[in-house]
Amino acid sequence: MVAKLDLEALTYDAATRRTLSSLSLAVAKSKRIVVVTGAGISCSCGIPDFRSGDGLYALVKKQYPDVVLKGRDLFDSSLFRNTTSTSVFYTFISQLKQSIDNATPSPTHHFIKTLDTKKKLLRSYTQNIDGLEERAGLLGCSSQDAKACVKGKLKLKVKEVRNVQLHGDIHRAAVYALLPRSTLHGGASAALRPGPRARLHGVGLAGVARRRRRRRCTG
Repeated sequence: MVAKLDLEALTYDAATRRTLSSLSLAVAKSKRIVVVTGAGISCSCGIPDFRSGDGLYALVKKQYPDVVLKGRDLFDSSLFRNTTSTSVFYTFISQLKQSIDNATPSPTHHFIKTLDTKKKLLRSYTQNIDGLEERAGLLGCSSQDAKACVKGKLKLKVKEVRNVQLHGDIHRAAVYALLPRSTLHGGASAALRPGPRARLHGVGLAGVARRRRRRRCTG
């Protein structure tokens, strides 16, 4: 069943109530639920999305009206070739991180955790890098429970991970030219690899690999 509802224009007429009732029944009957989420579930937490009129991209354009940058450009490594675009990136990412640090999980995050508690959640996949799913209690590769597992020399099994951040986490950074990865608040061991890592587009991984091979050959 596919149902699409405009939450800002719900009238709760008979048709809408039937749809919501059907969704509720489907969730109640399901035993292996996969949840896929994006920025919308964190907006109510005070974290702006990217593309709306008052989102982060619009905020950057307002503060830097003379800088021509597309949204994707803010996640491309080429922006560090220019001091102005670098300043734009630092403004963008610092405001995003401040919003994330001040946020608490929304009812949606807690609902996903409830699915897990009731043994209904197979896995949660999110495009978000705010880590609010893990703050709500879902086990992810970078969560404190996962780190405790590593420190106890127990390897975390893939099936035990409940939340996967498809684009990494704002609190964790990886420099692909200087592997293994670094983190901003301590690291998870190789037992958790491959884990999600925040990264920039446009990094020439093939070139990095060639340079590493040459260094090994030349000793």
